[in-house]
Amino acid sequence: MLTEINIGRNLVRNENMEGLDHFKKALEIARTIPHPSGIITAANALAWYGRSHNLDEAIHYAKDALYWMGWYFENPRLYAFDTALEVLNSANDKSIYEITKDFIFLYESSSEEEKQRYKKRYTQTKHMLSITFYKSDGKMRRFMRTLNKQNILEDSGISKMEVFNILHSKVKSIRGDTIRRILKRIDIKDFQIDSLPSPFWIEFVKMKDGLEDGIDAVINGRQTLDPYVKARLDLEREFLGRMPERAKENFIKAYLNLDKDERRVMDRFARDYIRYDIKWGMRIKAPDEMGEYAKLFHLKKRPAALAYWSYDDEDGREKLVRTLGRVRDGLGGG
Repeated sequence: MLTEINIGRNLVRNENMEGLDHFKKALEIARTIPHPSGIITAANALAWYGRSHNLDEAIHYAKDALYWMGWYFENPRLYAFDTALEVLNSANDKSIYEITKDFIFLYESSSEEEKQRYKKRYTQTKHMLSITFYKSDGKMRRFMRTLNKQNILEDSGISKMEVFNILHSKVKSIRGDTIRRILKRIDIKDFQIDSLPSPFWIEFVKMKDGLEDGIDAVINGRQTLDPYVKARLDLEREFLGRMPERAKENFIKAYLNLDKDERRVMDRFARDYIRYDIKWGMRIKAPDEMGEYAKLFHLKKRPAALAYWSYDDEDGREKLVRTLGRVRDGLGGG
């Protein structure tokens, strides 16, 4: 696999596009093993080096790299985001705005070394989301007319004159502030993302608080165009799906009673549980409580133990056990 990647890099750096075939071979090998880092590295290389050769294919691989980064790793490196933003910047792909916002969030919580490496990209992304005015086109006006029939525009505090001017093409642009006021009066879950005019999606993304990628986001039907976030939501969705219906309902009730930090601990536990539900050639010892919680939530002991050991520090492991105890108590089991 690494040999194929190295051969591919040497070829493409000498402008020989046959190198892309070696990246594809490496990706195929990595998926067969499976080898998480190999999958992401090969997909990322296909996106980066192939972007001037076949843009549609490059976009596919860039999103693939982001997805598997979210699926396999709790703490991502920024290179897959950097590649995705470079590739998507050349395409009219609506996902770039959410990926941009999430890159900013992850960058700001990264190490100084990572920040230095991607400082230029960070500046570019901050500028991208600094939009304050949007063109009023046909799709925008049709969408606004739909909202107007539901009295949403009036409820948003927009003057009748402004509504008239927007609906009858009297203005060429709409302020981001106006769109935000409307967004605060609607439930975004009532709309398919693709049905939203781009300005509404961009302003919605700008209003996001963090990644919004926890179990509560799954419960609330969170929509996303960021493959990294989608992978994390898919892990949590699969975690909930492993439980019998009654156990899942009780778990969700207990989860929703946790505070913000405790929810984050449970979100990570859910993701790691699915990540580590793999064949393992050795016995894994964990505190007796982990076996108790696995039984309580109808989970397997081994991936629950591996999720426990995924923490490098004792404090993290102790916090996980305490939080699971809080969920147990919320179920009335303690």
